[in-house]
Amino acid sequence: MLLEYDFEQANYVKALPLHHSQKIVSENKNSTVFNVFLVPTYDFQREILSYGERVKILSPESFKNEMKAIIQLMLKNF
Repeated sequence: MLLEYDFEQANYVKALPLHHSQKIVSENKNSTVFNVFLVPTYDFQREILSYGERVKILSPESFKNEMKAIIQLMLKNF
């Protein structure tokens, strides 16, 4: 799974890794891309949602679509 965080949030994720498999794939002055190898659980989904606009799910497409569906359901509450 590839996740891209903005500069500020990436520093937090570096200090407190999401998972022991976490590795930095690329890094620049604006963002960092991390690779994590895991099966996304409910708790992991909620962790990703907690980062809001500061994270982009780059792959896999199936997880990206799953998270989009959750966010669309959330929008109905507002």
